[in-house]
Amino acid sequence: GTFAPTWYDTPAAGLPHPKKGSAKATGLADKRRHFVREHVEACKPLRDVDVLLTHEAASPFRPFPGGRGPDAGKGQINEVLRAMQPRLHLFGHHHRFSEQEREGVRSVGLDLASRSYLLVDARTLEYELHGTA
Repeated sequence: GTFAPTWYDTPAAGLPHPKKGSAKATGLADKRRHFVREHVEACKPLRDVDVLLTHEAASPFRPFPGGRGPDAGKGQINEVLRAMQPRLHLFGHHHRFSEQEREGVRSVGLDLASRSYLLVDARTLEYELHGTA
């Protein structure tokens, strides 16, 4: 999910989600799209994880070409990476391919599928970037 500081300390079961079919039932009104502290804490003890897929990037992540711009990464993702130590971390949100290492873990930002995709070897978790244009 996405990070929203105003909802982070809310219990997961307490995140608002209007009833389907109601006037307020929009994607923006459903706060279950955010991750909360409870989710982060539940992930930390997990072991032997091959691939962790998140929406948000770990910090630091500068979203503009050449590593420019404000840090858009989330420290909570670093906490999970540090504790879990997956073999590979994939994330989206910023819609551009990037490669970095965070907390000793390969962390790869995924582009829009209309621009590129990864082929990942299931055994080694090595990957090849393929353009779609």
